[in-house]
Amino acid sequence: MVDPAAGLVLIAAAGYGLALILVKQLTREVSPGAIVVWMILIQLPLGFLVSLTDWRPVSFTDVPWMLSAGIGALAAHYCQAQTLKRLGASAVIPIDFMRVPMAAVVGYYAHGEAIDPWSSLAAASSCFPITAQSCQSVVHCQGEKQSLAALGAKIAHSPSRQATNLPRFNLPDPVQNGLCQLRRIRRRREI
Repeated sequence: MVDPAAGLVLIAAAGYGLALILVKQLTREVSPGAIVVWMILIQLPLGFLVSLTDWRPVSFTDVPWMLSAGIGALAAHYCQAQTLKRLGASAVIPIDFMRVPMAAVVGYYAHGEAIDPWSSLAAASSCFPITAQSCQSVVHCQGEKQSLAALGAKIAHSPSRQATNLPRFNLPDPVQNGLCQLRRIRRRREI
């Protein structure tokens, strides 16, 4: 028999997906900073109402931990909105899936929790989209890969800039794949 809580998890996952879609749409017209401010203004009263059902006094020693968690969460939301603004969701979300294996590792080392077969399966399924995305980027970008020196030479020989001595070195493959993806996104927007 399926636990009714599993339905709540599915609803939460759908809500998270919808929130990411809305953030991606909002970043076309609104800055990531404004998105985070509105998120705070909406979630603060909602969180306060829910906290009233199980309110506990806050001790002075809890305040630094609460501030750390709040600043970390705000930074994470800002960075995610900034990333969704610059890249497609198909490149961002697989990396976001890495939270599952990282949480298992932190739980193992920090709290001594055992990693069971289900956690291992979840971690493996979280890593698969990242590997698939990387392979897809390499396949689609084979003709576009350029070293930093070649890119610099193009800039240096362009009419708007005088030639300069640029260092000659290659970027690692993941960085080159990311640059290729950014170029494809810019081309799509120009069309």
